[in-house]
Amino acid sequence: ASGKLARPRDLYDPSVGELRDLLEGGDFYPSDAFLRQDLVATLIRLGLQTSLDREGVIKVARSVADMDPSDEKAANRRGTALLRFLDLHYADLTRDVFTQISGAAKTAASGVKTLMGSLMASSKPPPPPPRPPRKDAAAHVSTKGEMTIEAFKELLLQHAWMPVLTKAPVEGLPWTDDRSPLARPSDVRPKEDMWLLSFFMSIVDGEVTSKELRAHFGWNVS
Repeated sequence: ASGKLARPRDLYDPSVGELRDLLEGGDFYPSDAFLRQDLVATLIRLGLQTSLDREGVIKVARSVADMDPSDEKAANRRGTALLRFLDLHYADLTRDVFTQISGAAKTAASGVKTLMGSLMASSKPPPPPPRPPRKDAAAHVSTKGEMTIEAFKELLLQHAWMPVLTKAPVEGLPWTDDRSPLARPSDVRPKEDMWLLSFFMSIVDGEVTSKELRAHFGWNVS
C-alpha cells in the first residue's frame, strides 16, 4: 500500500477482521488497486496471508516499536491490539507443531474407529459425524512459519511494543514523568506490582490473563 513492490506471502488479507485492528494497513496490505474480491482471492492462491505466524507477530511488534511515541493514542492503540492478540494466541503460537499433528492424528484415528464400529453394528448408513467446534481463538494463527519458538520468544522481549501507563493511575503512587507509551516487555510489570515497582519500571496498560504469556514476561515472580 505504500507503493513498494512486495511478495503476496509478505502481505495480509484485509478482509480478516481480527487482523485489521492489529495491522492497520500500511505496508501489511496490498494496495487499493488489488482489493477487489476476485483479485484478493487470486492473491491468496499466490500466498497472501490470512493468519499471523510467529514471524508475522514479530513484524507487527517491530512496526509498533517504530511508531512515533509523541502520537500516544495511536501507539497505545496498536500496542494494545498486539497485547490482546498475544493474550489470546500465545499458547498456540508457542505450541510445537509436531504436538499439534500428533493430537490431530489421534483424533482422526478415534473418529475412524468409532465410524467402523457403527458400520459393523448396523447395516443402516451411519449419520454423518458431528463437525468439531471451530476454535475461533486460533482461527487466525499459524505455526507454519520458519521462525523457531525460541527465537520468537526472545525477539518478543526485545522490542518496545507493549502499551504502558504514562501517568500515575492512583494519587501518591511513586512515579516519574515523561514516560513513553510503549516499552519492552522485560521493562514492564503488571498492575498488581505497581506499588512496589512503579518508580523503577513501567506498568502495563491492559490485562494479561494467559498463564503462558505471563510466565514468559516473568510476571509470575516478584
